[in-house]
Amino acid sequence: MMRKLSVMLPVTVTIWRVLVITAVTALVQAGLFWFLFPQSVEGVAPLPEECLDGAHVALTAAAGLIWLTAMLCRRSGGGACRYTVGRLAVSERWLNFSWAVYYMVCLLIFWAGQIFTMTGLLQLYELRGETLSVQTAALVWYRQTYLHNLLPGADMMLWCRNAMLVVAWGLCAARCAMARRRGAPVAVEVLGAVALIFLCFRVELDDAYVMGSLGAIVAIVLAGATVYTLLLSPRADERPRLDREEEPV
Repeated sequence: MMRKLSVMLPVTVTIWRVLVITAVTALVQAGLFWFLFPQSVEGVAPLPEECLDGAHVALTAAAGLIWLTAMLCRRSGGGACRYTVGRLAVSERWLNFSWAVYYMVCLLIFWAGQIFTMTGLLQLYELRGETLSVQTAALVWYRQTYLHNLLPGADMMLWCRNAMLVVAWGLCAARCAMARRRGAPVAVEVLGAVALIFLCFRVELDDAYVMGSLGAIVAIVLAGATVYTLLLSPRADERPRLDREEEPV
């Protein structure tokens, strides 16, 4: 058990970076929202959705997600981790899925940070002198594309899609870390996961059920293909170690 816990030590190196990335992304979004706040036209206040779109909150969140993905793949892969896995004779298959679960937790932390940030931006809207009732705030969460994808409300298919996006992204990030431990710079799966999340959160939800279903299906296919890779790839990597253990002394 201690051998398995030893390869999870990079958690102490990456978890605070996850929190920093989440906080920096939130601060950038708040700054853009404040300084790019549109002026009233003929006494008519801008809608909250227009302010959020003008502040490019979705694009900033996408940049934060790319930063988070690159950091996790870089810090949990590479030669040091490869040496630790080989020295402790830990199953790479166990390592892959353990890291995948940890990556999912990291994405959920970032996701929760975005929900709190968007709630805070609506409070900033009121600080700019505009009124925002509870009913209007609820409508903003429903009408604004990024906010509605972030917190779907009663659209259960979007909740299912979001859950599958988290799973697919975590597995693909683990695949990327495994590729880096073996000397490859990146795995194409993680690029697909980031692109899928970006597209799902940018497409207008004319039909939430259809869009949620399509996103969930693509995420399931991506997750399934990545699981297949994570299950089969370690076999060839572990065989030389098993052969060395069976050699006569």
